[in-house]
Amino acid sequence: MRVLLGGGGTGGHVYPSLAVLEALRQPPHNLAASDVLYVGSGSRAEAQLAPRAGVAFQPIATGAVVERGPLA
Repeated sequence: MRVLLGGGGTGGHVYPSLAVLEALRQPPHNLAASDVLYVGSGSRAEAQLAPRAGVAFQPIATGAVVERGPLA
């Protein structure tokens, strides 16, 4: 299994993702660190927290969706 994690900005968004990942690293899943990539802003919390948790991190361009509804 390969996992792509995303989301961030604050620890309130990053820590839940990392908690799910930690559960997937345990039996019966035994997910390897090499099968996980975390994507997010290179200047927000995820840029420090993901590598600290042993997860490969790839910074991407991020930004808020302003004045757009889900149907736009």
